[in-house]
Amino acid sequence: MRRLLSFLMASAILLSGLALTDFELVRADGVRPFVLFGALVMVVISGARLLDEFVLPLRAGRRRHPTRVAIEA
Repeated sequence: MRRLLSFLMASAILLSGLALTDFELVRADGVRPFVLFGALVMVVISGARLLDEFVLPLRAGRRRHPTRVAIEA
């Protein structure tokens, strides 16, 4: 259940960051750099979370995450 909620939250943040970035780039008033930077940070952080949680463990042969092993021990 935790993995599903983590996936949904990271996906939602990624999509909202992409939408905000797109909205900022096509605005007629001009680009607000701090909002654009915040949107790009949202995209990078959520993309890194998705990679770390879901993609990289699949490539590593479904090994357990090292921090989880340390926490459970």
